[in-house]
Amino acid sequence: MQALFTRLNLSGCIAMADNLISQLKMNRISIIAGIFFFLLVPSFFFGLTGAKAFIAIFLFFLLPFFLLFSHLPIERDETLFFSLFIGLVVYSQLLWTIDRLFHNIYLSIAVLSVALYGIGIFLVYRKRTTGS
Repeated sequence: MQALFTRLNLSGCIAMADNLISQLKMNRISIIAGIFFFLLVPSFFFGLTGAKAFIAIFLFFLLPFFLLFSHLPIERDETLFFSLFIGLVVYSQLLWTIDRLFHNIYLSIAVLSVALYGIGIFLVYRKRTTGS
């Protein structure tokens, strides 16, 4: 098990997350407050279902494409905007295409999410190591 954690380089992942936070020019308190507000508002209006829907939108549509677009020379707010709306279209289309291959929606979601997160983390890691 120790070899697995060594190969995954968890300290490198934590360093990438800290680097991303510093790029957004936010401190930890504002991020925790933002997450709390992000979950509180949908919970207040739509109950627990609304909070779960917002978490799913963040995890499946926004975050993978934010990782993919974060290496482009555009501002962070543009990256968030593009990643949300392009993620809605591209993720849905790719999910439909992969579902045609596997004929299992849950397997298709898992394969697509792992692929998108893998590509996004690779691009962020490559940008961090090359410095470009």
